[in-house]
Amino acid sequence: METIAPFTLHTSKEETNNFCDSLYERFSTGAAYEVMSNANETVGKLCECIDVAVLTNNDSRIRNVLQDLFSSVEFKAIIVSNEEGFCKPDERIFLKAIEAADGKELPRDQIMHIGDSYTNDFLPATSLALNALLLSPDGHNSCKQSQTISSIDQVFQFL
Repeated sequence: METIAPFTLHTSKEETNNFCDSLYERFSTGAAYEVMSNANETVGKLCECIDVAVLTNNDSRIRNVLQDLFSSVEFKAIIVSNEEGFCKPDERIFLKAIEAADGKELPRDQIMHIGDSYTNDFLPATSLALNALLLSPDGHNSCKQSQTISSIDQVFQFL
């Protein structure tokens, strides 16, 4: 794994800018991320049988990251908060995701949102009458009021 030069309080403005540029560039590709166990296989299988969209509180770099990490997968839509002007938990971005994935044609109870935040994912999805799963690999995000999975491949139990 590539490392980035350390940042200290005594760096010049140029060094600070170089550091920030390095960080920005580093997180522009899949190299900076680790895919969860079984994620590629699971997402690939899901995309073979249903429409899968990505809804993320990120910026446009996520498109390259997803291409790097899931090169064999074709998502129905990728909705990026930075491009839309609002982010989760704002229901407008969920409605944008539903629209982008042709969800207007589907009853909302046939749409499932999977996320890792109870507040930003589970609550807004369920408030819009969507099915929702809370992904919590380490159990820290689990909540009694939510359907919680610890591994992405568990999603098939809920389809």
